Amino acid sequence: MAQDLEQHQARLTLLWEQLVHTLGVHSVNVLLDRAIWHVAQQYPALKDIQHNDQGLSFAGLEGQQIDCADDAFNALYDHMMLVLARLLGQDMARRLLDDLLAERDADESDTVR
Repeated sequence: MAQDLEQHQARLTLLWEQLVHTLGVHSVNVLLDRAIWHVAQQYPALKDIQHNDQGLSFAGLEGQQIDCADDAFNALYDHMMLVLARLLGQDMARRLLDDLLAERDADESDTVR
């Protein structure tokens, strides 16, 4: 369970960093605020994810049992993408997501070599 949580934290951190690179830190912080607020209504532990211009902190999650961590973090990612689609349009949000995934895959293949 702790390993799953660490994987979700790493994935969210990577997504945050990539979105900051593309959209800017202030836009991403507003996006994440909205997504956390929305998803924390169903998964209250996620409200303890902290973020600012320097990055994310998961210290508030330490020692907490997050029921259905996969569902909780997937709901957070989904809501972030939903908001992006509403703001940018579905095609632009899809292109942005595809670019982010391609960048992530390239970074992962570089670290494997």
